Amino acid sequence: LAASTSEEINRVLWALGGHNDFATGVNTEVHFDIGIGALGSEQVALGDISSRNAIGWDVPTPYAGVTLPLLIPSGSRVSARCQSDGTTSPENQLDLILYGLG
Repeated sequence: LAASTSEEINRVLWALGGHNDFATGVNTEVHFDIGIGALGSEQVALGDISSRNAIGWDVPTPYAGVTLPLLIPSGSRVSARCQSDGTTSPENQLDLILYGLG
């Protein structure tokens, strides 16, 4: 998500998008983690956040989470990993946006 944060972050807000066509993934469940740290040694800061795509929706729900307290020092690498129970390409592609708040 970011190779190096430009300033300290105290809170985050996450949001999900359908990456083109998530609607084909009816009742697809996704789980994701937010990690902080160097490549290969990331520490999970927010773990196992889950979302599900409902019938006829273009994006998974909830598509935006609540604001969560999370201290990310300036200069930190921020990454994400996602797991889906979908079996086709559109179901496995989504957009994850992480807003850092001061």
